[in-house]
Amino acid sequence: MQIGERLKQIRIEKGISQQEMAERLRLSRTAISGYELGRRDISERMMEDICDIFNVNYNWFANGEGDMFYEMSDKDILLADALGVLGDTEDEDLIDLVIAICNLDNQYIKLIVNLIQNVDEVSDAILTIKKLLP
Repeated sequence: MQIGERLKQIRIEKGISQQEMAERLRLSRTAISGYELGRRDISERMMEDICDIFNVNYNWFANGEGDMFYEMSDKDILLADALGVLGDTEDEDLIDLVIAICNLDNQYIKLIVNLIQNVDEVSDAILTIKKLLP
């Protein structure tokens, strides 16, 4: 099996069209078609991007050896999805928030996670306190 055929197999396994794959890779649909048909060579950098974006085993993609996909934990899948969202966003506040969190010490990250997980309780407590104030 040639690399173009493996690319098509990735696309089919992921259940996406050539257009959807092209958008995720920031390419044209005709580029994907050209790769799949063997009319265009896939650069080393593009091969790495494909493997990163679609969780593909590079050795399988380049040489046809090993499993097609890496096994991912639920947390890895959520993290990959979050990174995909961040990569596509133009929301500067969201980007600034993520950068700020990445620069925090672990103890503060735990506090923020706890706050987010209990936001309903915290909101109720704040409302109760506001009612008690003159």
